[in-house]
Amino acid sequence: MRVAIGRLDENPFQPRRHFDEDGIVELARSLKADGLMQPLVVAKRGRRFLLIAGERRLRAARHLGWSHVEVRVVDADDERLRTLSIVENLQRRDLSDVERGRALKALKEAETLTWAQVAERVGLGRRRVLQLVKLLDAPEDVLAMVERGEASERRVRELVREGVASEELAERLAQQGEPRCTPAPAWERPLRRLERALAAAGDDERAELRAHLLRLLEAS
Repeated sequence: MRVAIGRLDENPFQPRRHFDEDGIVELARSLKADGLMQPLVVAKRGRRFLLIAGERRLRAARHLGWSHVEVRVVDADDERLRTLSIVENLQRRDLSDVERGRALKALKEAETLTWAQVAERVGLGRRRVLQLVKLLDAPEDVLAMVERGEASERRVRELVREGVASEELAERLAQQGEPRCTPAPAWERPLRRLERALAAAGDDERAELRAHLLRLLEAS
């Protein structure tokens, strides 16, 4: 169904804190050329709709000045909405390690899960989940460095393990001049899987897989 953008509210449970404006502009060009290939996922709240998935696409549509977008409405109360939002965003590779840690912690608290259950829910190893959550013990200025790509989550954990005091962490990281971290593109792994699937598929399956690839690229 088509809904007026003015009736869409941003998701308060969205774990992503930072959006690359250049990426939004690039996505807007794609939407202008090819249209919205994948509807936004929303939950109805009275006469309005709460966004569950597709915030980058919504921002790109606003950038283009669109008045309406296609949406898919799902039934979800606030607790379910929080879980859907966290799990959906954790599946994206362009979240920072800090955002992932916060999202994992929020998921555990929202559903009263053990860390092992959280790990199973999001498809990560329990050790990796605990590493990401442990990162949140670092001071906010250090977490900001990680989010800007000026320090790696691994290096922060190493310094903490060495016993470096919290107030010295940012200074130590800055002195060492750690190179900026460049995350792998969000589409890289699914693209490789699709390439292999295309090679083995028949004509009808290839058409379906190509459509799926377009949706992945739009959402990345």
